[in-house]
Amino acid sequence: MGANTGRVGRLRKRIRSTAADFRSRLYADRSDSRRTVFLLSSGRSGSTWLSALLQSIPATRTIFEPFHPVHGYSTLAPYRYRYISEQDDNHELDVALSRILDGTLRSSWSDQFNPVLPFRFKRRLVKEVRANLLAPWLTRKWPDAKFIFLVRHPIPVAFSQLKGGWQLSSRRLRDQEQLMDESGLNALSKFGWPESGFKSLVLFWAIENSVALQSARNVGAEIVRYEDLVLQPEQTLRKIEKYIETDFPKTVGKRFDKSSWSSRRTVGDLSPTEKVNRWRRDASDAQLAFVADVLSTCELDLMYSAGSMTR
Repeated sequence: MGANTGRVGRLRKRIRSTAADFRSRLYADRSDSRRTVFLLSSGRSGSTWLSALLQSIPATRTIFEPFHPVHGYSTLAPYRYRYISEQDDNHELDVALSRILDGTLRSSWSDQFNPVLPFRFKRRLVKEVRANLLAPWLTRKWPDAKFIFLVRHPIPVAFSQLKGGWQLSSRRLRDQEQLMDESGLNALSKFGWPESGFKSLVLFWAIENSVALQSARNVGAEIVRYEDLVLQPEQTLRKIEKYIETDFPKTVGKRFDKSSWSSRRTVGDLSPTEKVNRWRRDASDAQLAFVADVLSTCELDLMYSAGSMTR
C-alpha cells in the first residue's frame, strides 16, 4: 500500500511538472513593475496560503520561489539569504531577476501554480521565502512595485521549520559582515551564534525579519501578520486591497478554509484561535525566555512578545 501510494505521488508530481512546463511555453506576460507584487516572508509563515489568495485576482501570474536552491533558477541560488545593501549595484542579479519577471526565463517549478488560462497575464506575484535580506535592494530596484512582508511569531515558525528539517545556521548570517554592520544587530552576539536547532532558527528569523521590516517601513510597504490574517481576515484583506489598489474576487473567502499544499494538517480542522496559538502547548519556559531576550534585543518585542501572540 505504501509503495503504491509513493508511486502515485511521484506520478502526480511528474504530471504536474509536465503540465506546468507546457503552460509556461504558452503564456504571455503583459505586466509591468507597477502591477508586480513581491510577497516576502520567512519560510513556514503562511506565505503559500497568502499567495493563493493573491493569485485569485484574475490574470495574475505567480512566480513561485525562484530562489529555491534545487528547483529554482541557478543564477539566483547564490543570493538566497544574502544581504545586499540598497546602495549596492549587482548586475548579475538585476539581469536574472528582470528576465524572470518579464517571462523571458521560465521554469516548471516557478510556474507550477499558474492556471492553463488565461494565456495573457496582466499582473505578477513573486512569492519568496529566501529573499528577506534582499529587501533593501529590491525595494530600491523596483520602486514602482508593491511589497507585502508577511511575518509570523518566531516560535511556531521555528517549530515548523524543525519538523520540516530546515537547516538555517545563524552563523551563516553572522559571517556576512556588511549585514551585521548595517543592520545594527551585532548585539545578538551574546547568544553565541548556534549552528543549528531552535535557537539558531529563532536568531535567523530575528535577523532576516528585522532587515525586511525596517525596509518595509522605509518605503511604506505593507506589513501583514499571519495572526491578523487568520483572526481578522476581512479587515486584513481590505488593507491589502487598498495597498495593491486591486480588489480580491468575491469568492476569495472560500479559500480561507483550505490549507496550502505545504501544510501538514488541514487548516479547516482548527479554529482561528487554535491556528495561531497551538504552538504554546509545546513551548518550554526556557524557549520562551530565550525568545523574549532575542525579541527585546532586536526591538521586535513591539510586534510580538514571547508567550503571547502579539503586543
